Amino acid sequence: MLRLYASMLHERRIIITSSKLSTRVKNKSLEDVVMLNVDTNTLESPFNDVNSLPSDVVSALKNKLKKQSTATGDGVARAFLRAQAALFGSYRDALRYKPGEPITFCEESFVKHRSSVMKQFLETAVNLQLFKQFIDGRLAKLNAGRGFSDIFEEEITSGGFCGGSPRSYQQWVYTVKKGGALFNTAVTKATPAVRTAYKFAKSHARLGLKEVKSRLRHKDNEEDYGTCSGLVQYTPVYTLHHERGETREKQKLSQAHLKRPHKSLDGTLE
Repeated sequence: MLRLYASMLHERRIIITSSKLSTRVKNKSLEDVVMLNVDTNTLESPFNDVNSLPSDVVSALKNKLKKQSTATGDGVARAFLRAQAALFGSYRDALRYKPGEPITFCEESFVKHRSSVMKQFLETAVNLQLFKQFIDGRLAKLNAGRGFSDIFEEEITSGGFCGGSPRSYQQWVYTVKKGGALFNTAVTKATPAVRTAYKFAKSHARLGLKEVKSRLRHKDNEEDYGTCSGLVQYTPVYTLHHERGETREKQKLSQAHLKRPHKSLDGTLE
């Protein structure tokens, strides 16, 4: 059970086999896979994950599992919960908070540890997907103004696996929650002013758009017809009275000339 727990901590691929399950997988060569046979209660693994865990955590877990081997209830689950708190409970000490900013997690502070074995394990743990999801979930709760209310946090506090006092974190939560409430109140009070400013900007934007369109039309007319006020201009032609009379006489002569019969080249009339 301890080896299986260590393999799960390192996010190994685990295959469970049994006589009642398909045996096809046994004939295939599998690499980097942990095999658990539930019939014989044996585990085959190419890794030595137990040795990568801190020895004090492993010893404490072994003792608790031996005591709970013949007992009933949630003793086994509590034993593993205690081990989890011992391994990851110091994450609280790596939380950072500055007034006016969200709470963050510092990996460098989390990895620093007196024990070289624990430090080596934590350097691997920060890259595990499950741990990243755990930290993201905790930060989301903290920055939403919610505190520590699950059994894991209670185990960290009761076991003394965190250097900081839980009161300080509760104060952070209260400060973040209060800051969020003040921000929401400010937004609510500013809503009428924001709406007025929005309407003002929107109306001026429409006027500006109309002006731009007018200028564009004016520019197009200038390119097509020359520089003008935007309309096509026609230059009127004025003629004198005697010029009009001469023009009429010329028109009459042209009409008479057209009505006169013409001779063809052979002398006949057309």
